[in-house]
Amino acid sequence: MYFCYGWPKALATGAGPADGEAIALWAGGEFIVAVYAGSIQVWSGGQHRLKRGELHRTPEAVEEEGPNLRAHWCPQKRVLAVAVSV
Repeated sequence: MYFCYGWPKALATGAGPADGEAIALWAGGEFIVAVYAGSIQVWSGGQHRLKRGELHRTPEAVEEEGPNLRAHWCPQKRVLAVAVSV
């Protein structure tokens, strides 16, 4: 018999109220990507999650280019594409 231990997992992103809710969340094998209106976080996708990278856009950049809308991770090319509204 199999018992799951420690699931579901919670991910403490440390996102502040300025970031608001997560707009997009992509979890696939190697990485977890959390997209907020003004920031992006990349986490390891293993059992022990570690923050691999984080990008915070300035309020001026968000106003000029628009907030983040969604993201797509291409595992073959290891590229993260983020779409913003203009």
